[in-house]
Amino acid sequence: QRDRAFIIADVTFITAVPPEEVKIYTANVEKVGYYAGKVDTDNGILVQIEQYVLNRIVTQRPHPQALCPFLPQLDAFARHNRFNVLHPILSVLIGSSKLIALSLELPEETLVEKDNFDRPGPTTCMATPETAMSLNVLMADDDVKLSPLPHSPVLQSVGIERRCPDDEAPLSEMWRKERTTTYGRSKLKKGSEKDVEEEVMEDIAVKHYD
Repeated sequence: QRDRAFIIADVTFITAVPPEEVKIYTANVEKVGYYAGKVDTDNGILVQIEQYVLNRIVTQRPHPQALCPFLPQLDAFARHNRFNVLHPILSVLIGSSKLIALSLELPEETLVEKDNFDRPGPTTCMATPETAMSLNVLMADDDVKLSPLPHSPVLQSVGIERRCPDDEAPLSEMWRKERTTTYGRSKLKKGSEKDVEEEVMEDIAVKHYD
């Protein structure tokens, strides 16, 4: 699978995709709010490494014609990395999520179920000619509202300190896109902690650790 990934990366970047087609699939990260397609700049600066970025659901967006025959293999590779590589590594984290849910007196799958591979979610597969790497990330589904869990008896007993009203809480997709489009572009202010800067997004202070 590793060698095959190198071959597919070669097709994507070097051999079969003409320059005029490459332009069609060049990502405008600042405009769309996610990494997808060919990415060769970072905050407007040309970088030395090319990347072609796919969503974990590889058929969600169109791709260069030369890449389309390889989509079943890329799907299999993404799933292999997700379930056979990432899940064992993150078993401790997943176990911790279950413990956190239980400590809140909620069903143990409450937090784990908010991340599903086959539902809309973040871009997770990245291939480059140099590394042909596939990366898979655990993150909340797009439609998960980033608000406290009010049904927790524990939180009800101690009280919930909300950063915003529940009906104004951002969805995971909106929050992720906002973070993506502003990263490296927004003005940061010195925070109250040492070596910490802050920016305000959706009236919520976000900390950046230098």
